[in-house]
Amino acid sequence: MASRFLNQVSDHLHPGSPSDSRLFHADPSDQIQVWSPQVGQGYVQTIPLREDLSLVIADDTMHNAVLMNTCKQEAALEFEFQLAGATPGQSSLAPHLGMKGPNTRPAQQRRFNVEIFFAPSAFMTYYQLIAERLPPQALSLFHKSVECMHRSQVDHQAVSPQAALTQILSRTVSPLPLSQSIADLLLFAPELLGSNHTVQQAMAPEMHQVIHQILSSPYSGQVRRAYLERKVLELVALKLNALEIGRASCRERV
Repeated sequence: MASRFLNQVSDHLHPGSPSDSRLFHADPSDQIQVWSPQVGQGYVQTIPLREDLSLVIADDTMHNAVLMNTCKQEAALEFEFQLAGATPGQSSLAPHLGMKGPNTRPAQQRRFNVEIFFAPSAFMTYYQLIAERLPPQALSLFHKSVECMHRSQVDHQAVSPQAALTQILSRTVSPLPLSQSIADLLLFAPELLGSNHTVQQAMAPEMHQVIHQILSSPYSGQVRRAYLERKVLELVALKLNALEIGRASCRERV
C-alpha cells in the first residue's frame, strides 16, 4: 500500500480517555491521545510530573507506511527508551529545538516507547551533564545542530554553541518549515543530514527494571506522581551513567 504524508500529526491524534483498557495505569490529569482509525491504532499518554518534566508512554502501530512532519513547539530535551519498534532495547537522547524534521514510520510495526521530556528551564542543567559525557564526535554534531538552528532564526553566528543554545531556549521560536530546515542543513551543516546523533545505546538490565516499575505503578493521585517522578529521574541517571561508560570506552580504544 502507498505511503502517507502527515504534515500535521496533531490532526490525526484525538483525545482519549484515562479509562482506556490499553493503558497500564492512568489519572484524570494525564493527557491521552489516540490515533485516527484511518491512520493507525494505539495511544500516546502524557503524564505531567512537574512543571519542567513529563513522562510519555507511546504504544501504537501505523496501518500504512507514513512520513511525518515532527516538531515540538517548545524546546525540550528527550530521553527515549524503546521497548518495541525499529530498534527495540535501545535508549537514546535528543534535543528538540524547534526545527522540523521528517520521521518515517513503517507499516504494521509496533512502537512501544517510554519517553522523558525536560522543559527549557531544566534543559541547560542536563545539557551540561550530557556534554561532559558525550563522545567528541557526537558532541560536535550536537553543537552544529544548535548553531544551525540559531543561525537560521537570528541570521548571525553565536559566540559559542552554549550561547546559541541559551538564546534559543530564552525565546519562543517558530518551527521552520521542513523544506527550510533541510535547506539550512545543506547550507550550514550538510554532515547532519542522514546522521544519527541521538546517542543510541543498548539498555542496561537496570533500565529495564526501572521501566517495569514505571509501567506497573500501583499508586494513584499525588503519590503516583511522586513515585513516577522518582523513577523517571532514576532512569535518566542510568542513561547518564551509560553515557559516561561509553565515553570511557571510546578513550580506551583510542
